[in-house]
Amino acid sequence: MTCYREFPFIPDFVVDQTPEHKVNTSNYESGKEQVYWKGRYPRQWKLSFTKNYSDIHQVLRWWDNQHGPAIPFYWTYTDPLNNNRETILVRFIDSKPSLTTQGLLAGTMSLNIKEILT
Repeated sequence: MTCYREFPFIPDFVVDQTPEHKVNTSNYESGKEQVYWKGRYPRQWKLSFTKNYSDIHQVLRWWDNQHGPAIPFYWTYTDPLNNNRETILVRFIDSKPSLTTQGLLAGTMSLNIKEILT
């Protein structure tokens, strides 16, 4: 059994992407249509951080220790509508994070993550 780390940072903003489903549709000459559901695509989120430089650097170091998108980890998602919490196995999508700093005082960082379906 593989032991994955848990993402220890709480983002300022979490942007959900609309869920998508895998569906095959066959249309026959008789006019009949057959629809087959093959499952859903993995969910994705954009995590945004606006922190002081030291905190942003900690998030960046954690991302780097995960070898960017190479190593999966657990992330706890809190649903903003009902506060339900769900721990999900994910990985980073991007091989380079979006990072902007304002000198050594503050910075913003965005990380895209993708669910790993098991």
